Amino acid sequence: MYLMVNGRGILASVAALWCLAAIAEKCEWKAKGWAKFGDVANWTGGKVPAAADSVKPGPMLFDLGGGKVTVRDMKPGGWEDLYDFGVSNGTLTVKDYTSRSNRVRVERGGTLVFAKSGQWAGGEGMGNDRWETVSVRDGGRMELLGAFKPWHANIDVAPGGTLVLAPTSARFGDSFFPSAVTNRGALVIPKGVKWLASGLAGSRFSIVQKSGTLKIGGAVWGFENDSQDHYGKLSLVVEGGRIEATGHVAFIDLDSCTIASGANVVLHVADGGSFDLSPFKIGKGAKIVKRGGGIVVVGGGAPPAGLVVEEGGTSYVSFVTKKPEAPAFSIPDRRKCPNDP
Repeated sequence: MYLMVNGRGILASVAALWCLAAIAEKCEWKAKGWAKFGDVANWTGGKVPAAADSVKPGPMLFDLGGGKVTVRDMKPGGWEDLYDFGVSNGTLTVKDYTSRSNRVRVERGGTLVFAKSGQWAGGEGMGNDRWETVSVRDGGRMELLGAFKPWHANIDVAPGGTLVLAPTSARFGDSFFPSAVTNRGALVIPKGVKWLASGLAGSRFSIVQKSGTLKIGGAVWGFENDSQDHYGKLSLVVEGGRIEATGHVAFIDLDSCTIASGANVVLHVADGGSFDLSPFKIGKGAKIVKRGGGIVVVGGGAPPAGLVVEEGGTSYVSFVTKKPEAPAFSIPDRRKCPNDP
């Protein structure tokens, strides 16, 4: 900021201050029901949010008009009432997102991207009526690309919906409640995911594969509960559908890996890839049909009942305490092998 005798510098400085104030302003949606995001009449203050702007959380159902929109953040100022937040007909990128008590839904033609962080804070003292729900509907898509922190939320991927889970970090929130993602559409974990030691007693995050496709490109890491301060548990339950392993897929330090009784699962392992089946507890009557040119890793020196290998190879491990020098597939240091004798 500067002054000039002719006054031009003063005018420039005033203009700069006005712009900063505009950038710092939090935009508030005022339309009822589904309405056009780009219509200035739907926003207080006569301004449509831009990439540098914040949006005040509240009831918001955005029709994006077929375009792509970015906003800086959506963060609550305190505990809020339940409200609906939805997107359709375009792509909305929220760089930094925190929710305390809302219902998110992504409708057909809509894409919702959390680029820096996606956090469902929920929290202690909130009953089931405050449980946060996140729904990716038929034809919708959600991408979690930054820090992922589910405290108090259930994420449902409907048939025809897609959730891309590719966070830079994943951790449990400081909540006593479980959270889950339930897939009946397409759940994509392109590089695997590693959970950081976190959570309180009773907190659990479950990945439940009911139907549709679970596509994984790397290892899924939980963590050992080696500290009284960290109680969160990560589990995987497969009830049906298709699993696609596009790289070396292992499950390390999860609390449990289960293929449910009576499940019918197609396991496709890409050429040059592998899928570690050895940590799984396989229920009675379950059937896993292995396809693709990659390797399936099993424990106990023999394939488990219910595994049908139609294509590709099989590798057997009994119990591994040390990683080999040059593994053909990813083997954890500590492994639960429920199928071992």
